[in-house]
Amino acid sequence: MKFHVSTEVNFYVNKGTKIWGELYILPYNHEDQRVSNLEISLPTFCNKSVNEDRFKNNYLSFKCNSTDDFQIYVEYNLNMEGLPTYNRNLDLFLNSSKYVDIEKFKIEIKYSTIDELIDSVFKIINERIKYSKEVDIKSASAIFYNLGYGKCVNYSHVALGFFRAHKVPARYVVGITPFSNTEAHAWIEIWNGEKWIGIDPTAGVKNVRYVKWAIGRDDHDVKSKIFHTEKINITNYFHIKKI
Repeated sequence: MKFHVSTEVNFYVNKGTKIWGELYILPYNHEDQRVSNLEISLPTFCNKSVNEDRFKNNYLSFKCNSTDDFQIYVEYNLNMEGLPTYNRNLDLFLNSSKYVDIEKFKIEIKYSTIDELIDSVFKIINERIKYSKEVDIKSASAIFYNLGYGKCVNYSHVALGFFRAHKVPARYVVGITPFSNTEAHAWIEIWNGEKWIGIDPTAGVKNVRYVKWAIGRDDHDVKSKIFHTEKINITNYFHIKKI
């Protein structure tokens, strides 16, 4: 499958505001995704560099001394190939991480296949968590045991806890889907013994193929960071077109 993808990040600022940070909005260019014709546009009052983290994610570092509202624009072609089979460092995705304490999710689940485990995790999550965007808590156990509601980040953290607690490597993914042109999305991938398969705990759907920006142990590894000297507003716009 081939797609043309564009991302706009719009900054509404006061003149003279200094803004800097790291944005995880560049496409993941490994395993099952291949990127071509990547273009990154910023105004002349901005400096930028593209860097790679420990998970081979590319992220955009930028620093702007703004004279007006401005936009960061990213455009590329994306080829989605077969499911990823890269199996190094699986232990990284088996253990607890900053927002996922697997000890809290060692609940008995009866299953004989990966598909049965996925269905059981979906059922448990659906019964215990209701969707809400008004959540800042990232801790998987706090969402599952205390709060009972959350957004895609939270659904994904809880699912990571269950799969890792049952000895299935699971990694966090952030990116965009065809279903929203203004909000990024979080989901997970689990290792089935041969390859990574996409699981969307929020929607309760398995074998998903979305546009990946980055992978990590949880949201802490792939969180964009933006700093500024005065109050700003930010809007996003994404566009995915099959080619």
